[in-house]
Amino acid sequence: GDWNNAANWSGGKVPDSADEVTVEGATVVVDATTPKVNELILGSGATLVFSNAVSLVEAGRIIVRDGAKITCAGPFTNETQQCRVWIKCEELNVMEGGSIDVSRCGWKKNPNGGSKYGTGMGPGKPGWWFAGATHGGRGAFLELNFEEPIGYQYGDPREPVACGSSGGHHSEQSKVDGGGAVRIEASGRVVVCGSILANGGSTLQGWNGDDTGGAGGSIWINAASIEGTGTIAAEGGKGASPDLPLVRYDSRTGSLGYDHFPAGGGRIAIYVNKDAQVARPATGLYVSAAEGTYQGRDKHTTTGYESPARGFADSDWNCMGAEPGTVYFNDDVLLYQLFGNGISGRLVGVQSLEFAGDVVMNRGHVRSDVEGFSVTVGGNLTIDGDARLDVGGVHMTNRMMTAEVWAGRELNKIAIGGDLTLKNGGALEINAAETNATMKWGGEVQVAGSVTVGDRGRLIATCDQMNLGAPHFVFGGAFTVEKGGVVSADGRGGLGASYNNSNCPNFPIMHILSGKGPGAGYGMGAAGYGGRGGLADGMNKDGTPSKWTDTYNTNLCGNTYGDAWKPDMCGSGGCQGYKSGGSGGGLIFIEARGDIRIDGLVTANGFGSFDSSCYNTGSFYRPQAGSGGGIYLCGETFAGSGQI
Repeated sequence: GDWNNAANWSGGKVPDSADEVTVEGATVVVDATTPKVNELILGSGATLVFSNAVSLVEAGRIIVRDGAKITCAGPFTNETQQCRVWIKCEELNVMEGGSIDVSRCGWKKNPNGGSKYGTGMGPGKPGWWFAGATHGGRGAFLELNFEEPIGYQYGDPREPVACGSSGGHHSEQSKVDGGGAVRIEASGRVVVCGSILANGGSTLQGWNGDDTGGAGGSIWINAASIEGTGTIAAEGGKGASPDLPLVRYDSRTGSLGYDHFPAGGGRIAIYVNKDAQVARPATGLYVSAAEGTYQGRDKHTTTGYESPARGFADSDWNCMGAEPGTVYFNDDVLLYQLFGNGISGRLVGVQSLEFAGDVVMNRGHVRSDVEGFSVTVGGNLTIDGDARLDVGGVHMTNRMMTAEVWAGRELNKIAIGGDLTLKNGGALEINAAETNATMKWGGEVQVAGSVTVGDRGRLIATCDQMNLGAPHFVFGGAFTVEKGGVVSADGRGGLGASYNNSNCPNFPIMHILSGKGPGAGYGMGAAGYGGRGGLADGMNKDGTPSKWTDTYNTNLCGNTYGDAWKPDMCGSGGCQGYKSGGSGGGLIFIEARGDIRIDGLVTANGFGSFDSSCYNTGSFYRPQAGSGGGIYLCGETFAGSGQI
């Protein structure tokens, strides 16, 4: 019943500051700010529901026990209908099994989805069903899609109050609503052994339509200190489930279909008192604004390598994955207490991370949102268990229609005093910044010891896709890629050209015919690098050869460039057609002072292009593929049974 209705309480009056309130097995609705109470205990089966965005519940102490929940009404279709959880207290204790949960209480799925391909609702709704929703992080999308695939990031990372946008869908059964909003003001400590959640909705496991995930919502906490063994999460909704076929575009086999794309993460901000936080460390707590992941993947079509689920899509998939939302801490003390297995998200305003000794990272996906990001590890760095560290990668840009992650104009760098080990899904990505005459490399990875990319480990090299600035690897010891390990720069070179479509009003893109890079082709010509790009031989709608395939137009093909003996440039992007061209392969430039052994995969392939409509519109509109990238490996000896 209604909190502010005296008839609903055993004492016959609305509780006040003298009362200790206990709710067991009942639902209480808050539709207006309540009088402050001395203590509020929610026991098993109790639910506290906020029905608007302006009502406040205030107490000296709030305890949420096992089986109890605090939530809000939602999802909503109009911003005036938005609700949130807002509590103010001296101390908050969310016990194991208890929850504050506003998952799927944000923007509702588009109600018109049953009659057309629904594009979602909210500021970060996807522009087509080929993409997940966006909030603090961008949703995943099909890189080759010619429509506006993604929404803008929105909201304030330091004072997050916005709800997550909903994903695209084509079924009334879909559960792809965005995450809601939580605001907690505590003058004392906050203990979370249960969960505080504002997650976006995931695609249905049994539905074979075109669902895409809902974006994570917002969680904003002020406290003297925060601790516990539970979870605080505003994660993006997940994509394809294990029992759905993973229908994606493979640049080698030419297969194409629709995927169920995950969404971007939400926003989390936590403010603490430094001295109080040092006295009560947050060891065991997990804070996550992670991107949605794929709930299942087929094995890699050419290598048999089973792609891990987190982050960008892997080798040969011409698709961009979702990116993490933002996490803001007012003091680094909490960041260092959580780093390794207690945080996932894009760190707001963190210029550098410095560790004196060994570091083990076995959970979460961490990136910073600043230019010139650096990581220094005095000892060994081990990334394990599907954890991921990105060095560089400020935000998604719209410099071209095909979005990419921009890493700034200052050098991004990681320096490791010992060894680097990547295994069991653990990944390290270096995103290069733009370069110029005074800065040859956009990213540096310096390891004093040896580097091992173990089974399911990933080392990823990404160039600036407009400027073509590249990363540089220097290892003081041996470099080993074990069987099942991957070093990849696939599709991380020059950006493929974009298709300028009138359905893209939010993207002031540059309308160009060629991709980026010195070997970009034009018209029907594909990109070149070590070899010249080819010329398409398509058909007109009536089946006759296209005039654009005659020998006169061979000058449209991308030319060769670079140094065959010491390749230090990435591949070029393909030209546009009725859809965007494929991106070129990036650059893997590794100098090791020890032995090199490759038993896994080292790859810098260009992305292909596909246009299912080229046979209906005339082959002149067909987009072209990006060229392969560059691979340079230098060491004392070279051996192995893998693939390069």
